[in-house]
Amino acid sequence: DINSYKIRDLIFLYIDLSDSVAIAEKLGIIKFSQFLRQYHQHVFLQATYFDAKVYQVLGDGVILYWVNNDVNFIKSIKLFYSVKLALTQKQDAFIHYFNQATSIKGVIHAGEVIEVRLPNKHKSFQGDAINTVGRLICYANKRKNELITTLSLNINVESIYKFNLLGGVGLKGKQELIGIVEITENYHH
Repeated sequence: DINSYKIRDLIFLYIDLSDSVAIAEKLGIIKFSQFLRQYHQHVFLQATYFDAKVYQVLGDGVILYWVNNDVNFIKSIKLFYSVKLALTQKQDAFIHYFNQATSIKGVIHAGEVIEVRLPNKHKSFQGDAINTVGRLICYANKRKNELITTLSLNINVESIYKFNLLGGVGLKGKQELIGIVEITENYHH
């Protein structure tokens, strides 16, 4: 039914493998597929620990989501750093089997989306929030920041993480600047 939809306020975390094109070219299609399956296994396992739902797998990118609230915002950050830690702990295995190390980047953004059920029982999220997530990962891939978020989330939330406002950024297709914030682990907490 085309009139059947829900408006949802969600947090999205997009985790992206750094330098995936170069890795794919180096490994070839079969080895890269095996590499991705190992990488995805770590992402999905960590997702279960932090109550994340998988929205989409786009090659080496994974988009996860939660209902938008401060607790889930912290879960999204913890999930990113847990995936990073899991990959770091398995780095020797990646190097042994694939002669290739791994690293990731991530973006977190929140907002209202329309949830539509597709005929195949899958969900589709539509709206500016999900479109912004895609544009943010493109922005993040051009920068050195490992994890960024936007001012769509409460960066004053009590946490062990450090939030550094980078300023307003113009994203493709958006008329207004969007506030970008770098998130880092606070080792001095």
